[in-house]
Amino acid sequence: MPTFTVTEAAERKEGGFFGEDGAYPVTLVEIGEPVHKPPFPGDKPRTCKLHNEQGYDMIEWTFEVEDAPEGENLLWTRTSTTLNEKSKMYGFLTALYGGKAPPVGFTFDTRTLYGRWAVATVKRNEQGFVNIEGLGPMSKAELSRRIGAATGAPVKAEELAAA
Repeated sequence: MPTFTVTEAAERKEGGFFGEDGAYPVTLVEIGEPVHKPPFPGDKPRTCKLHNEQGYDMIEWTFEVEDAPEGENLLWTRTSTTLNEKSKMYGFLTALYGGKAPPVGFTFDTRTLYGRWAVATVKRNEQGFVNIEGLGPMSKAELSRRIGAATGAPVKAEELAAA
């Protein structure tokens, strides 16, 4: 019969966000390198494209929550590297490109996404960790306001009224 040993719980990452459930404006600050994961028992066989091995690849996305206290303002989530209209990564790209879905054949360097804004819907799980449940585009009015504030460019009155 197998034996098991109780261990300490995983440490929380330093800088993690501890806010309430809800929607928050976020900025993408980092996308990690792909990490290969072996297949789960019972998974249908598939070969990941990056490592040419059975299993799948995951990447970690790091977002900074606006107006959260320094040192408690980061959110992390993982997606597979699968990039099609049904994948989580595709949804993230659509959100980060202001709601415009990337076309088939679109290629990008992850670093070009750093600094892009979106709205993250977060929810605390049973263990107390805050998870990103969804990522959506920031409204055009909010984007205009931010670009105007950053560049000093005027913002149209109708865009402010729509916010």
